[in-house]
Amino acid sequence: MLKYHSLRDKVFRLENLYSAFRHVKKNKGKAGLDRVSIKQFEADLDTNILHIHKELKTDIYKPSPVLRVYIPKGRHEKRPLGIPIVKDRIVQQAIRQVIEPIFEKDFSDNSFGFRPNRCCHDAIKRVEQYKQEGYRYILDADIKAFYDTIPHKLIMKRLCEKIADGWVLTSIENMLKAGVMEDGVYHQTTEGTPQGGVISPLLANLIGDIIDKELEKAGYKFVRYADDFIVMTKTKEELPAALTFVKEVIEGKLGLKLSEDKTKLTNFKGGFKFLGYNFINKYKGISAKSLDKLKDTVRRITRRTQGVNLKSVIDNLNPVIRGHVNYFWLGNVQKVYRKLDRWVRMRLRCPR
Repeated sequence: MLKYHSLRDKVFRLENLYSAFRHVKKNKGKAGLDRVSIKQFEADLDTNILHIHKELKTDIYKPSPVLRVYIPKGRHEKRPLGIPIVKDRIVQQAIRQVIEPIFEKDFSDNSFGFRPNRCCHDAIKRVEQYKQEGYRYILDADIKAFYDTIPHKLIMKRLCEKIADGWVLTSIENMLKAGVMEDGVYHQTTEGTPQGGVISPLLANLIGDIIDKELEKAGYKFVRYADDFIVMTKTKEELPAALTFVKEVIEGKLGLKLSEDKTKLTNFKGGFKFLGYNFINKYKGISAKSLDKLKDTVRRITRRTQGVNLKSVIDNLNPVIRGHVNYFWLGNVQKVYRKLDRWVRMRLRCPR
């Protein structure tokens, strides 16, 4: 297998670092442990980029621990994120820009998450394609705490398959082992790649690709978006074997854990949820969870205690609702959005 050497100089090339910053700025995000925001970093951009360039070139760069924060996951759960400082985000993106093309060209055509020129809509369309081809029985799989439990050794093994630049490999390993700061307490990281890390989606896809390749070799139809994936079969009788196969790959080969309470066998008639869409029979709509999340956001924006004028509230509401509509336009959503429109107008008249 072809291996890539001499990648280090490409990483700390100034044009690559500036490009990495533009990507980080576009994705926004909160300040990390040093409390330096993207805006503050940009205020002295040239000096800061040159500083990163020098640290990388002289091999004195050391990643900081990520800041642990929690964001809502539904109404009752919270998802842990690890927020790197802006400098570390730029370095991660600079490395990602160099190594992603090396792996990207060999990724599965049925993988859609966090890949160039692919999106959730493409994944939904692939589900519809397989449905039309007669694959109407579904293994809805859920990997327990996927990002947080990927073994570092497995990530490094995958990277070493194509990368022979020791500096790049060591840099990524140092990022993985940089640790987490939560409530002022440092925690060592011995596994996982933090959600919130710029390079984490690529590293997670390297592991997800192992699942993809095993499913392809076994002849299964599947659609994967990061750690969210379904396997589709033509008959109900094929599903138990598919579940056994997936479990062997995830638990036996990867050392991860399939969430038994969230993994289920179903079909289009019984319905299932995938990437926020609710599939049932010919209907493809918005899942209750996705709708609840939108309503919670609308409630927060229209809350009376904010004490702001109506125009300001509408200005804040519009991008939220527009983003939601743009995401779910593939579904049967007209009736839902008519109801939602009436509800939002009522909120604007009588916020509480």
